[in-house]
Amino acid sequence: MKFLTFGLLALSIPAFAANLSDSALKMVPGGKVVQEKEKEVKIQTKDGSIVEVEFKRNGDFEEASGHAVDKDTFEPGQNLLSLKDAVAAVKKAGKSPVGDWSLEDSMMKGWHYEFEGMENGKAMEYLVDAKTGKLRETKQDD
Repeated sequence: MKFLTFGLLALSIPAFAANLSDSALKMVPGGKVVQEKEKEVKIQTKDGSIVEVEFKRNGDFEEASGHAVDKDTFEPGQNLLSLKDAVAAVKKAGKSPVGDWSLEDSMMKGWHYEFEGMENGKAMEYLVDAKTGKLRETKQDD
């Protein structure tokens, strides 16, 4: 019985990884998988930048991030704003996102994007509601 259970588990791991890659590719249209680890998939965008997508143990989307807000493409679905729409919301609020970004869910803040930016020569961090596009927080980056 142990052998059968182990055998089924061994067969399901590659299928689970393939499903994660498929799910991640749907979130980065036109991208290609460049690395897969347990719950993380790295995808190269059409513009050559890298978006990292992480999943929970059950296969649900957990978070995503990238280092090129101006080049990255990310469309999470689940009634969440795309990266492009979230960036547009930050710019509409008079802010200038640059560089790193992330999308994650937290108990206190819900689904939100975090962006890096610059104001008056100071590094800033912007927090945007990923469902409404509302700028929730602007603070100096540590």
